[in-house]
Amino acid sequence: VETGTLPATGVVNRAVELKSSNDLPPAVAQKWKDHPDECSEDYGYGDLIKRFGGIAIGWDDEKTVKHNIIPCGGPGAYNLVFAAFLFDEETGSARNLQFPTMSEKGPSIVGTIINMSWDDNASQLSQFAKGRGLGDCGTASTWEWDGNAFYGNFVLVEERFQDECNGNYE
Repeated sequence: VETGTLPATGVVNRAVELKSSNDLPPAVAQKWKDHPDECSEDYGYGDLIKRFGGIAIGWDDEKTVKHNIIPCGGPGAYNLVFAAFLFDEETGSARNLQFPTMSEKGPSIVGTIINMSWDDNASQLSQFAKGRGLGDCGTASTWEWDGNAFYGNFVLVEERFQDECNGNYE
């Protein structure tokens, strides 16, 4: 495959890469700074978005609402934590997003996700929180947006958990 000099045509992608923390709307930057997990703390890495990336996802049916998914603190040895913030361009307001999950005691929520990945075709956000660097244990989760504008939430579609690190990578 050879890369051309012109941009792709006919490709619709709702996710836009964020280049630095300067790309954040002020309300999102404030929520990031105030996040209980101390997300904006750079831990010696400088601008976390410039260093580790981030995305803003816009929705066709919600023209003024965007998700900002950005690093939350410095990385671990094999896991990078992200937080998500919903921004309403019309009102200039933002809020932290929560993610449903299953705990040993039943349904719960978390305020961050690990090693996030966005699938634009399926409109799904996923994570794989590795239990160790080899990736043979940990938690894999997939969420979909419920499409309810600024008051919507991510809905858990699937979650798999492998507690035993046994060398089986399937």
